[in-house]
Amino acid sequence: MGSGRVKLRRLLRFPDNVRFQIWKQMKLPGVLQVRLRGEDGPTLLLRPGPTHDRGIAREIFAEEMYALPAAYRAEAAAPAWRTIVDLGANVGYSILYFLRAHPEARVIAFEPHPAHVACIRRHLVVNGVEAKRVELHAVAGGAAAAHLTLTDAGATSEVVTKSAGAGGIPVEVVDIFPLVQELEIDLMKIDIEGGEYAIIDDPRFARLKVRWLVMECHRTDAVGEPYTYCQERLKAAGYEVMSRPEGAAAHTEGRTSLLWARRR
Repeated sequence: MGSGRVKLRRLLRFPDNVRFQIWKQMKLPGVLQVRLRGEDGPTLLLRPGPTHDRGIAREIFAEEMYALPAAYRAEAAAPAWRTIVDLGANVGYSILYFLRAHPEARVIAFEPHPAHVACIRRHLVVNGVEAKRVELHAVAGGAAAAHLTLTDAGATSEVVTKSAGAGGIPVEVVDIFPLVQELEIDLMKIDIEGGEYAIIDDPRFARLKVRWLVMECHRTDAVGEPYTYCQERLKAAGYEVMSRPEGAAAHTEGRTSLLWARRR
């Protein structure tokens, strides 16, 4: 972890900052409940290691990996965002970020991991989120309906076609296209550990009405250089792919790459 990164604790209210540092340094068990500064600061539930909760919360709220690249923020300001689709909502931090950043939007979220779904529901309760603002699907989003296996690897859990062994979790995969094809989507976020390729390779993807897209492209056995592959597929589907050089969440070489795109 680079020393130049923004620390999550710097965003917390003073009492919660102190509690957070004690919890972290002493490696205390149990879920820690903290709140970000500001009148509309969301309440976060942080599970102890070996979960990735702290790192994911830092990326989303401190590094703002889901904030539009600065050069496009003025352009996207109007009209107000109304519909956000979150494929791979994990424990719900991204949902809370979107709800705070776009107060008129509703979020349609997909997350198959049962423990993560439970965390999302707790986050919605402790933050008093109205039911009409979040539509939660406790399934994996894909390009075809199926019953598959989810590897139980926390934030990096992925849907696989073969048995994942004793630690695998049976999950339902739904075809997302009939669910979202009629929507005017302001932002679609995709972070599904390699499942993105079935979606962006599907010919129906080009027909979705999506203004802005942010996705993590993951290295797989079939896709050796994820950023290049996703860039080419999105361009073919009618998107302009944007680089994001200014932040810690910029495009990175390696197993994953964060990519932003907008409909041309």
